[in-house]
Amino acid sequence: MADDRRKTKAIEDHGCFQSLSAEKSVLGCALLDSSAADVMIGILKRADFYNDLHGGLFGVIEEERRAGREVDVVIATEKIMETGWAKELPEHPALFVREILETVPYAVHVAHYAEIVRDRSLRRKAWNGYLQAQQKLKSFEPVSEIVGETMSDLQQVMSDSVDDHPESAKDLLIGVVTKSDAEMIQTYYRSLDAITGGMAECSMTVMAARPSIGKTALAIGIIRREAQHHHPVLFFSKEMPKLDVMQRLASITTGLPFSAIRDHQLNQIECEQLMEMQESEWLSRIYIDDEPGRTITELSAIIRLYVQQKGVKVVVIDYLQLIRSENTKQQREQQVAEISRALKGIAKKNKIRILCLSQLNREVDKRDSKKPRLSDLRESGAIEQDADQVWLLWRPNKDPIDHRDEDNIGEVIVAKSRNGQTGVAKLAWHGPTMTYSDWESKDGF
Repeated sequence: MADDRRKTKAIEDHGCFQSLSAEKSVLGCALLDSSAADVMIGILKRADFYNDLHGGLFGVIEEERRAGREVDVVIATEKIMETGWAKELPEHPALFVREILETVPYAVHVAHYAEIVRDRSLRRKAWNGYLQAQQKLKSFEPVSEIVGETMSDLQQVMSDSVDDHPESAKDLLIGVVTKSDAEMIQTYYRSLDAITGGMAECSMTVMAARPSIGKTALAIGIIRREAQHHHPVLFFSKEMPKLDVMQRLASITTGLPFSAIRDHQLNQIECEQLMEMQESEWLSRIYIDDEPGRTITELSAIIRLYVQQKGVKVVVIDYLQLIRSENTKQQREQQVAEISRALKGIAKKNKIRILCLSQLNREVDKRDSKKPRLSDLRESGAIEQDADQVWLLWRPNKDPIDHRDEDNIGEVIVAKSRNGQTGVAKLAWHGPTMTYSDWESKDGF
């Protein structure tokens, strides 16, 4: 039996069953950057770590982040000493933590390291199931029972490796009968909701436009209205820094010109208006991430974490073509297609609504009519295929032939709606605050 245990330990120490370097690296990423820590927590559990000391450090980081606190070398060291397992370390906790931190220079690869750790964890579970079956086969237990138990163990490993499971039609029928309007979340733009009915659970909506038409402006208007109606929103701003997003929100909310806020050209009364925004409790329901280099794996992990922790219902991504692909050797169209499919999968797994902004290709600029079409979606037809809804945004008078036309009209062309109507929603455009509002009232700035 001692020989068997030595053989088992030797096999589990093999690189296909554990990666101590990946465990150190993922923890180092988490200590470097809080958002990387959130990505790690969204993918891994403490039990996924082969090294118990690494698992202990993961537990410290997880506890701090779930409490909404930052964690660094000093805090991690103090928490380790408080937990009581510091005596298990071969060195002082500060040296242990610093060694972990120095393992990896950049936090951007956290999702890659986390997936390696998770893969090795699943392999160990499968291996342990095999070992248990091997031992039972040496006994006189009925073979049918051994096989049944082994299959059950392996099925649990398979269940752990996927995030979604098939359901019976009978169970699904209950959902059909009891389905309510609460599963649809409105944009709170009346003309748009009248056509689409809102955004359905597990859906991906793509909003596309030429540059400078106001994709981000409409997206920020939507996240503001969602938050005001008590729906937590996660906004990935791939191009615009957090401060710029906040300035846009401030302009929309106060009605003060965006340029005046951006350039700090406000008088005392206007400054007081901005300060009053701090009392707006809906601001606490908007979460903004402006890290430009996120991969689809990192986005998935962050979304899963914020759905679990903050109850996020709507995710807005500005914009799709800036999401970094895991496979840089593929052609760009293939990369975009994979990212598009992955976003749809994320919406389904997390039962959320994803609104993803996208660019149109340059063909629209070559036409006399700048009115966009579905075929103008940039780089991949897969975007149209995966999307439940496609909105094409334009402003008819943005580049008027007759300069007497006022650029105050916006149109959302609902070009695709999987479970609803298509049509055109008319909005009012207010340039100084870069705001879209309902056409009928032209308010809401």
